[in-house]
Amino acid sequence: MTAGRWPGVFFTVAVAVASVTACSSSIDTSSTDGTPTASSPVSEDPGGSGPSDRPTALPVPSPLAGEVSRVVYVRGEVVGDHRIRPRPDTAYLVRGACLAGSTNKSLGYEITEVRSPGKFLSGGEILCDGSVTVNSAFSSSGAPVPVDVRITGDLAGVVTSYLVVVPE
Repeated sequence: MTAGRWPGVFFTVAVAVASVTACSSSIDTSSTDGTPTASSPVSEDPGGSGPSDRPTALPVPSPLAGEVSRVVYVRGEVVGDHRIRPRPDTAYLVRGACLAGSTNKSLGYEITEVRSPGKFLSGGEILCDGSVTVNSAFSSSGAPVPVDVRITGDLAGVVTSYLVVVPE
């Protein structure tokens, strides 16, 4: 995808997020910076020690500078994703967060090149405690091809999760 198509990608993601916002009471758009957040009731700790201190809303960041791939998952549906060609000779990070009803939940992710069968570039894990995880993703070289980031693992109980691939 060329740089000239960026506005269309961001518009598509914005429309998808706005559609979920309009159709779901689980989205709270009243955050101070205007980014959507998904809400969840405070869950009981499985150990019976009472309500957790975890956040009950997870803000999904607006498109970030140099972003090459993104996936956003809200209550059972992927509401935004895109992929573009990374810049040559650039190191990339994956930034992600997840919020689920269980304090022991985690999700995996994989980053692959978008071509059949899809060359594996990196993978990792994020905890579903509402905190942001930042990991090294890959370094592009030569004539890079678009990359895809996917959530892997069991999404049962996940309220919101996102992964974004950006330059270091």
